[in-house]
Amino acid sequence: MSDKGLLYYEDYDIDNYDDSFEYSYDDHELTSSYDLSDTFNCGKTVLKQITQQIFYLILINFIYRLIRQTALLPEFLKHLSSSILGYLSTFIFFTNGNYYVILLAFISYGFLKLLHIYNVRRKGILSIAFQIITIFTCEIIERDTTIWQNLRGSALIISMKTISLAFDTSSNKLNKLPAIYEYTGYMLCPANIVLGPFVSYPSYCQTSPKTFKLMSLKVFFQAFLNSLMSIVFIFLSTCFLNYLLSDDVRFFVTYRDALIFRCSHYFVSFMSVACLIISGIDYRTSSDLFGYQVTRPLDIELPRSLVPVVISWNIPIHLWIKTYIFENLKRYGKFKAIILTYLISSSLHGLNVQLAAVLLSIGIFSYVEFRLRNLLAEILDACIAANKCVIDSKGCCITKGHEFTTKLHWVKLINFIFGVFTIVLLAYLGVLLDTSIDGNTEFSLHGNLKKWYDLNFFGHIIVLIWYIMYLISKN
Repeated sequence: MSDKGLLYYEDYDIDNYDDSFEYSYDDHELTSSYDLSDTFNCGKTVLKQITQQIFYLILINFIYRLIRQTALLPEFLKHLSSSILGYLSTFIFFTNGNYYVILLAFISYGFLKLLHIYNVRRKGILSIAFQIITIFTCEIIERDTTIWQNLRGSALIISMKTISLAFDTSSNKLNKLPAIYEYTGYMLCPANIVLGPFVSYPSYCQTSPKTFKLMSLKVFFQAFLNSLMSIVFIFLSTCFLNYLLSDDVRFFVTYRDALIFRCSHYFVSFMSVACLIISGIDYRTSSDLFGYQVTRPLDIELPRSLVPVVISWNIPIHLWIKTYIFENLKRYGKFKAIILTYLISSSLHGLNVQLAAVLLSIGIFSYVEFRLRNLLAEILDACIAANKCVIDSKGCCITKGHEFTTKLHWVKLINFIFGVFTIVLLAYLGVLLDTSIDGNTEFSLHGNLKKWYDLNFFGHIIVLIWYIMYLISKN
């Protein structure tokens, strides 16, 4: 088998930034005797709580769109309006602790300015370290864990933008560090300061009157469709899945808890796309239907392997990590680069033992599965690798030239079995991130890993067996 494409970081990815959006529904308590009428009552409560926030966020981004397309306004005022409207968005979603957003933005700019004044090399690596230290410090100082939990997503976005600017100015992708008013407009842009997704500085700057058009019917439809999808997923996450999947079977409970977390992530992802489209921020159209995609739920819920899962979980973050983190760590070796990438990723999310455990585990799981399936594909000369092979019109494999393709039932069976294992592993990994049940925020190792302990760490055992199979097959 060719070594080409043996291990790309695009086969592995991180996390999300939706852990700050956990809605509480005091008007309706979920119980084990959950019936269909409770589901619809819960749905009404959900819509009541989030509709107003969503409406204001969309309105703010529409105002931002109008301001940006006004040719007569100087650029300074446009960047200033971005800062003001973005900060206003944080007041709508976060009741306390908004000053951390401003604090992180200005501290980060000061650090970047010092790096440029003294012409320091490795600005990107130093910025990564500085962002991690700053986030850890803020989280330790802020004793109210709820406040920081709510702000964690915005802190991550600011860190990602700052790190990207550091690398881009070092590599001369940007001629100079943006002025302070340009920087704050970019950092606090209302299109993504609350929900994401990550947008590069050039994309932010390309929202000019020459390219900025009034909202067409197609754009309106895409924004509406993404908003509708987000509401569907928050309804599934908070109401319907508790009714659909009961507590009778232990695995179903594990799968349901993980699925609830994933649907919460889909809610944030689709809502972020709606805001991005309405704001008029320049983006590459990746879907004629949705306009832009942050996540691909079908690739996650019906996976071939963990590879499409980690890619499709959050596509903009995946691309950011591949570009700015993994590519700069590959010189240390691919496996070390993967582990370091996941450590950096989890650290940028703050002091979260559960998330760090999940990210490191999924990195190792993906690596082992990728190696095992590629080796089996080589030995059996079949299209059973972690990445799907491309088949031409004649039914021949043009990716690796495998003799046995997915036309054969035994090949389909092997891929199906690995797909089932992936679903099981996703349930195992995801249940640790769902805090809706016990609300665990303690920092003890046992407390954070208790759910895996209760499941006898069966996910790690499965992957250990895979690794033993890989070693045996390799020899």
